[in-house]
Amino acid sequence: MAQNTGSAQTTDIYLAIPILPGQAEAWRRFIQELQGPQQLEWRAWCERARLRRLQVRLQMTPQQTVVLLRAGFKQAEGWPRSIITDKAPFDRWLREQILALHGIDIAHLETAGRQELMLDIEL
Repeated sequence: MAQNTGSAQTTDIYLAIPILPGQAEAWRRFIQELQGPQQLEWRAWCERARLRRLQVRLQMTPQQTVVLLRAGFKQAEGWPRSIITDKAPFDRWLREQILALHGIDIAHLETAGRQELMLDIEL
């Protein structure tokens, strides 16, 4: 999941996270809320997480809807553990949304997972 981008100062994490069945529209509203009413709290959270870049794509297939996420962190160790367990209202809300939409408790995510490049073709 994590890949050092060549500098000890940055780390990229790539995730493919399925959205629970029937939750795609709720997920879209969640993203709209991050860009609207929750924007200030979201940006503050990103700063605390040392996030330098975030790309989120939605991929829909007949079988499921998946979020493709690429997150770049300012420090090689990724986000600080405190943002996962913080009791601030926004942090709790964010964890609850991720659990409801993806079925994932981020308190149990291993952010320092090992990623191995298996194939790299440039034509």
